Amino acid sequence: MRQLKYLLVFFVIVFLSFSIFANSYKDERNLNTKDEDLSAGDPDDVHELANQIEQTCMQYQDSQQLPWDAVQYLQRIFRDQGREAVLPAIPALNRLVDMLLDKLYDKMTEEGAIPDEEGCGEGEFLLQMLNFLVEIGDERSIPLLLKSRFYSPVGCAAVRRALVSMGERVLPAVIAAAEDTVSKSYFGRRMNAAYLLGKMLGANKINKLEDKDRIRQLLITLAGEEGKRGSSVRSSAVTALSYFKDQEVIALLKRIANEDPNEFYVRSAARRALKKMGVEE
Repeated sequence: MRQLKYLLVFFVIVFLSFSIFANSYKDERNLNTKDEDLSAGDPDDVHELANQIEQTCMQYQDSQQLPWDAVQYLQRIFRDQGREAVLPAIPALNRLVDMLLDKLYDKMTEEGAIPDEEGCGEGEFLLQMLNFLVEIGDERSIPLLLKSRFYSPVGCAAVRRALVSMGERVLPAVIAAAEDTVSKSYFGRRMNAAYLLGKMLGANKINKLEDKDRIRQLLITLAGEEGKRGSSVRSSAVTALSYFKDQEVIALLKRIANEDPNEFYVRSAARRALKKMGVEE
């Protein structure tokens, strides 16, 4: 009797194990089939994923759900089929990034501190989205890439490299940001614009003489930004001015190195700029 009981238990265990294995195999096949269908780059699939992202944008205020799966599927299609396959989804991706940038800025403003981009779901997701837009390289995403540098704390290195490589294509927007004195976070826009202008000059992405002259004058103006909050703008402008070695710029940098009220950031930036130019203080 005891042997029969053990035998029944054995058969039950075998049956359950087989059922679990069969279901797992079925789920894996279904997942693989779904991946194969999506990676085929069928326009209907891309449009469906774009619609999911659009729905997320409309419902995000209430749901607080990020479309991780939809974006990951689009990334898979991009890897397998190339950029052309995912271009129909660009408007939805841009709208999503725009919404998250605004939300992150509002959170920063309300809390009075910069959110930890690695420590919150929105920041981590936004970094992935920005990198994805950089990889796709569509012209329609340029305003969002610029906004991520000027408007939020999560302008990642990949975005900066992409913008610098675009050079004169994005120069009007960068100059407009450097001249901004009215929008919210305009100090951040002016600081990052000066930073990008310096990187573009260093990478020889500005070739027209009239553009260089305009940038030079703009950086001189930014180097005189007033107030405590203006120190970050002055520091970026001073660093970028190291690419102009005329006497007016050298005299300005010497004066800043000795007289600017911000010793830690601005004066030290001016000294580094002079050293880079091979000029003694």
